[in-house]
Amino acid sequence: MTSNAALQSGTCSICARECSTHDDGLTEVYLDCLLNADRLVPKRAHPRHDLFDGKLLEPSAVKTIDGHHLISICSWCSDDLKKSSDKPPCYALANQLWIGKVPWQLQVLTFPEQLLVFLVYPRVFVFKLFPKRSGGVQDVSGLQRAMRGNVSSYELDKQGIASMVEGKLMPRPPALLASLISVTFIVLGQLPKSWIHSMFRVRRQVVLDALLWLKENNPRYYGDIEISAPHMDSLPEDDVPREIMSIVRQTDDIGIIEQESEGYVPLDDDEGQLPSC
Repeated sequence: MTSNAALQSGTCSICARECSTHDDGLTEVYLDCLLNADRLVPKRAHPRHDLFDGKLLEPSAVKTIDGHHLISICSWCSDDLKKSSDKPPCYALANQLWIGKVPWQLQVLTFPEQLLVFLVYPRVFVFKLFPKRSGGVQDVSGLQRAMRGNVSSYELDKQGIASMVEGKLMPRPPALLASLISVTFIVLGQLPKSWIHSMFRVRRQVVLDALLWLKENNPRYYGDIEISAPHMDSLPEDDVPREIMSIVRQTDDIGIIEQESEGYVPLDDDEGQLPSC
């Protein structure tokens, strides 16, 4: 089914998952009419919990009408609440699955900036990118807004990486990026110098702000880190680190594009759109 009604989606207030109205049975119900709603009261209180009549819910999925809370709920949570139990539904935020809102300091981090503030590195990431095609021809002029591709991750040599990140100095040295990222760009002709900037840029101040937030708000893991001035100075103010540029590879084998994108990566704006019934 591809009608507008069948494609509607929303957020479940109990588990905070993005759900399909049709497939996941997402419906609305008043909180004070919800069966066994007391099971949504968190066992451990947190000052940043969003509580509605004492229940821990996702605020974006709650409407308050005349003092009553109208909540969205998926069929999984609804069925779970009907069971005879004193525990929260399996996927409920109240079942110790609440992590809170992601702070702005972490939301704005690019991928390499995230790697520079990570504590552990279990995977290596392989990017394969190519520009959008326009009329069957690759349009290299609009790479910033029209890149396609995929990212694969693989286990890496944890012991070798561990030796590079010993100690408590942060951020991580940018040399680490060359061991964690691989980038291949598939395109004919010369690459524009700015094509990679938006995806792989590193901003010194943004990294510093993230570390300061983590040190203050996540003392268990970041409380004892030392923010190193030399390490900070080794990062660009706003540019792609040379460590990443050194591992960027280009190939003109455009046949790879067809193999990589077939079936799941739309190449043109009008591809992949579902017809309406």
